[in-house]
This record gives sequence, structure tokens and C-alpha cells, in this order.
Amino acid sequence: MMRPRCFRFPASAGCTLSLLLAGCFVWLGLLGQALPASAQSPAPETPATAQEDTSAKTISINFDGVDLRAFIKYISQVTGKNFVIDDAVKGNITVISPKPLSVPEVYKVFESVLEVNGYTALPTENFVKIVPAKTSRARSMPLIEGRETVASPNDSMVTQIVPLKNIRSPELRKVLAPLVSPDGMLADFADTNALIITDYRPNIQRIIGIVDQLDLASAKSSLYLFPLKHASAAKLSQKIEKLMTQAASKEAAGTKISVVPEERTNAIIVLAEPQYVTQIKSLLARLDVVNPIEQGNLHVYKLQHADAENLSKVLNELFTKGSSTSGDATKGQAPAISGGFNFVADKSTNSLLVTAAPEDFAFVDQVVKKLDAPRKQVYVEALIMEVSTDKSVSFGVNLNVANKQSGLGDSKYGGLIYGSSNPAGYESLYNSSGAFVPPAGGSLGALAFPVKIGEVVYSNLQAMVSASKSDNSFNIIATPQLMTLDNEEATITVAENRPYLTSQDVGQSTTDRPYQRFDYKDVGTTLKVTPQINEGDSIKLKIKQETSRIDETVTQQTGTLQPTTRKRVTETTVMCKNAETIVLSGLIGKSRSEGNSKVPGLGDVPVLGWLFKNKTVKDDRTNLYVFITPRITTPGVESDQLLHTKKMELERQIEFNEEELSKPIRKAPVFFAAGAGS
Repeated sequence: MMRPRCFRFPASAGCTLSLLLAGCFVWLGLLGQALPASAQSPAPETPATAQEDTSAKTISINFDGVDLRAFIKYISQVTGKNFVIDDAVKGNITVISPKPLSVPEVYKVFESVLEVNGYTALPTENFVKIVPAKTSRARSMPLIEGRETVASPNDSMVTQIVPLKNIRSPELRKVLAPLVSPDGMLADFADTNALIITDYRPNIQRIIGIVDQLDLASAKSSLYLFPLKHASAAKLSQKIEKLMTQAASKEAAGTKISVVPEERTNAIIVLAEPQYVTQIKSLLARLDVVNPIEQGNLHVYKLQHADAENLSKVLNELFTKGSSTSGDATKGQAPAISGGFNFVADKSTNSLLVTAAPEDFAFVDQVVKKLDAPRKQVYVEALIMEVSTDKSVSFGVNLNVANKQSGLGDSKYGGLIYGSSNPAGYESLYNSSGAFVPPAGGSLGALAFPVKIGEVVYSNLQAMVSASKSDNSFNIIATPQLMTLDNEEATITVAENRPYLTSQDVGQSTTDRPYQRFDYKDVGTTLKVTPQINEGDSIKLKIKQETSRIDETVTQQTGTLQPTTRKRVTETTVMCKNAETIVLSGLIGKSRSEGNSKVPGLGDVPVLGWLFKNKTVKDDRTNLYVFITPRITTPGVESDQLLHTKKMELERQIEFNEEELSKPIRKAPVFFAAGAGS
């Protein structure tokens, strides 16, 4: 087995090795110098070739409450610029930029941030100074001469010398001084008739635009500044310049009057001769006032009649969608409104909040006032009655006889006229054998009171109600009366809430507790009416009438009694005149009643007991008639007259006994007589 060998050098050998290594390094250095330039490593790129193209990069910047110095450091890294920061520069900044920006755009944002915080960037040859804007005027900054307003890539602060041609610089400085930003400065140099402006580039460009309009050739013209309180400087300046130029041209040809709006301070700058300035000043005093209908864009209406929520929906639908005219509109016709409307309802106070431009508000005001007008009301008087089959035939025949005797609707006894379900008139109510056949549901037609049934004349529904009380063949189910607004549904219900057994559990043992479940349903009369008043006091009625009652009781297998109801429903739409009565008929009902009578004792004998007892079965058929009379009323005299009439009827019912009430009323009340025959 071989073992590793260890070599040991004497001390003199170590010195010899060091000398050999040093000689090798020297030789390699000489060899490198002797190599040609092409064999050497390539030289490093110059800064011009190594620099990255930053204009194509996009950066998203979002800072919330970041230290300003940290933000400046970040901008230095992004743009590659060197910054020298004044010790007074401090604070926090917030920048929100949802879209990526290029590097030049980022630098413009940086300058805007400095401007907002009262600082400015002063570029020099090798770096950019960040100093307070107030002290920048004493430092070196870019200097521009002339009136050029070439767009600049940044918003930094500069100094520009603006020469004047016609206006004296001290006079113009007084007018333009309010337009300079708080960090800027405006001075005049009378020797050369020039202005010296130190401000941010965008504001200097705006001031030079005003100077170009004011520096006009006129020996007598002077500059004046008129601040406005209420009127818009942009709108008012156009009107005044047009009016005054026309007036001045009539006096002296070539007279120039210049009126320039300053929208930031809402002021008007006027360049004109003194006599015209006096007229302009007087005109502004009259025009710069608060107009009663132009006190603002927000207006509040306390509605008296209309519903605020419904009205706001209608107006928003009208003005937001109707502001754009269609292609079929008449050429040359100017639109009535300019748009920009909003309507909000306050439900708690029934108020309507309107936002509209002052010039459009007069039109909106007219629309709102017309829609907030008081609506007419309709008093609906109804009579729901059942008549036996024999009496109903006689009833129908007598109604028709009254019509045959007196014509169709314009007679002494109004009678039966045409209806929506009876278009052929009274002739269609008879079959081939001459028997009266009411239509199967719907309306027979319209009755104009007074009406004659048999030999008795009835002046209105109340008279018919009183007369039917003395006849057992007439069963009055209900006489509902209700008042409702035009185009508003009214409902009246007279019913019992009857229980219906839906399920029960008697239990499987004596320990189980039995229970029953009930469902409650209304049994009675319901009337729904929606009137619509049309021109000429005609009324369109949407009617739904429902009558239900307990017919019989059925015994279930469990031994419980379950009631059975009979329901009759009429739903129709008819047209009639004011105070005219609509008759709905054709709802025929059937009922059967059974009865047993016997001789006590003998009737219970088996077999032979049938000789001493009697069983009767009776079938009854009834016809349901619904009489409805609508009357148009308006708040005021007519409503008071209706109240007085109903009060008189109530007092008459209390005063007279049943015998007097059973007699027909021969004379109609004064209120109902009006328009009854129309």
C-alpha cells in the first residue's frame, strides 16, 4: 500500500519560488502590450449607445400621502435627471394615475405636483433646482421674449417679456394684475412699453391671449376691468360687444370696441373710448342682477295635487329621452330645451327637486305647474241587487217598454240605450218568440234617469232602493258609494272573514292532542272601479264586481262541516256620460231548497209514515243586476253641493219611518237633476 509523499523545501527554496512567480506576471504584462488592438477585449459602450430609450416606456404612478422628497427621488430614478432640492421643500403629496404614462408625461405630472404645493423646477445645464415658487423669481429661470405662445412640454415657471404696440404698459398692468397667479409677478417697463411676466407657462399663455385682443390701435381707447357678481362673463361679454359695436359704428365708422371675458375671476375687460365705457358700465349695472327665475340651478316645488314620485318619473322620462330630436323633425325648428335636467322626488314632503339651467327653467316651470293642477273627482254610486227569475223578466220588459214609449236616450223617461255588450239595442233583447233574454254577462246598456218601471217613475237609484224594500222579490245585496280621483282605482269591500277547515289530526292514541288548521276567506261583495274622464264629460269606467256568499254546508268524511260558497264575478269596461247609469246583468244564479213536513207521531211509523208526511223541493233562479252611476265633481261648489244632497238624504231617512221610505221618490234632488237627461 502506497502512502502519500510529503515534500519539504528549505528556506532558500521559498525565496526562489517567489521570484519565479513575479517574473511570470511581468512577462504576461509585456505580452499583453505586444498583442494587436483587434485581439484585445472590446471597449465599453459610450453613454450615448448604452442609454436606454425612455420615451417608449410606460409607468403607472399611484402615491397616497407620500413624502415629497421621496417622490422627487423616484422621479430622478425614472427620468435620469439630477435634482438639487432646497431645504424648504417638504410635505406630503398624493398622485392617482389609473392609466400608464410615458416618461415625459410623468415629468409633466411631477411639475404639476410641485406647482400645486407651491414649488417650481428651475432647469440648468447639468441639474434641476427644486425651490419654493415665491423665491424662484430671484433665481435664474428660463427667459422668453416676444408674444409667442408655443406649447411647452412642461408647466414650469418662466419669465416672459411681452412688448406692447398701442396700449401703455402701466395701464395694461393694472388690468392684468388680478389674472397673475399668487406665486407669479407682473411688472411694466415704461421706457420700452413692455410687460414683464413671471408665472407658470399655461397662465402666461392665457394672459398673452388677452393682450393680443386688447393691444389694438386706438388713440383714445382705455382699459377697464368690471367684475361681475351674478351674470356669466362669457355670455354677457358677447352680447355687450355685439350691441356696443353696432351702436358705435353708427356714430363713427371704424370705431373698435373690444370686450374680453375673464372666466377664472368672472370679470369683463373692456377696451373702448371713455364715452362708450360709460354706456357699458350702465348696461352692466342693469344686466348683472339676480333674475327671479335664475337664482340657481336647483329649484324646489312643494306639490299640491300631483304625486312627487310619479311626477319625477314622468319628467325624467320626458326630458332625458326627449331632449334628442329625431331625424323626422321639421327643419328649421329650434329645440325648445337644451338638456341637462334632473328631477328627484322627496317622498316625506311630497316635494319635487329640479335641477335645470337658468335659461331652460322657465319652460320646465310651465310643465310642472300644468301637471300639478287639481284633478277632477268621480263619485260612484252603485246598487247590487238580486231579482227572481219571474220579476227579472218583468223588470226587463218594463225597462224596454219604457224605452219603446220614449225613444233612445233623449226622451222623457231616458230608458235603455245601446251598450258595449248590447250593440244592437233593445231589439236584440228579445228572442224569436218575443221573450225577454238578457245578455249573458256584461252591460245591458245605459239608463238615463228618471226611468219608468211599470207605472212607477223612479228618479234615481235611491228611489229604486226604497221601492225594492217593499217587494220580497228584490234582494238588495249592497249599495256601495265611493269617491275617487280621475284615473285612480277605488275599491270597496263588504264581507265576512269566514273560517275554512283545511286539515285536522285526531291523533292515534289518547295521549295525542288533536289539532285543526283553518284558512280564512272573505265572503261578501267587492266593487272595484277605475274612472277616466274624457272630453265632453264622458266617463270611461273599468269595473270589476264580485259577489260571493255561503251556499250550503257539506259534511266531510271526517264528520266536519265544510261551507260551500257561490261566487259571481263581472269584469268589464264601459263608456257613459256624466250622471248616466250603467246596468250590468246576465249573472244568473241557481239554488235548491228542500223541506219535510209530517204529522207528529204518525209520520215516524215505518212504511205507513209516508202517508202522513210531505217532502218539497224548490228550485230558485235569480238574476244579479249591478247599477253604477258615476258623477263628475270638482273641488269647490260641486263637491259642496254633493255633500249637501247626501246630507239631506240621510236626514230624510232618519226623519221618515219605513212606510214613508218604501214609497217611490217622485222628485229628484236638485244636484242629480243637472245633466240627468243629457
